[in-house]
Amino acid sequence: MIWIIYFWCYFALNSWCYYDTLIKTRPDRWDCLDFVLSSVTIAGFLGYVHSIPIAAETFWKLWLWLGFSWDVTYNFFLVRESNKTQNVGTDAMIGWAMMSVKYVAIFLYAFRSDGLWATGV
Repeated sequence: MIWIIYFWCYFALNSWCYYDTLIKTRPDRWDCLDFVLSSVTIAGFLGYVHSIPIAAETFWKLWLWLGFSWDVTYNFFLVRESNKTQNVGTDAMIGWAMMSVKYVAIFLYAFRSDGLWATGV
């Protein structure tokens, strides 16, 4: 149950951030690419918390590493160039905390949900 609550809180916060980035400001190509790639990760997170098989198990095993690499690159290297806030350290700590929980869920979805994938996609 805690996973479901966390997911929906994360989804609401993430939606608000993307609304702010993509609608209110002028997004660059990295923001648009991050939106697309993060949507895939959020779909996997949704699949895990609600036990819904989305795509294939092998896809999520690969996506765990690709998505994590992208998140680290985007959030800690690409955004730093244009970050205008003074709280870079605080933003990084919050980002790591939120990312780690999300990727634990993707790990569990890809590597520890054998019963889910056995039911077939």
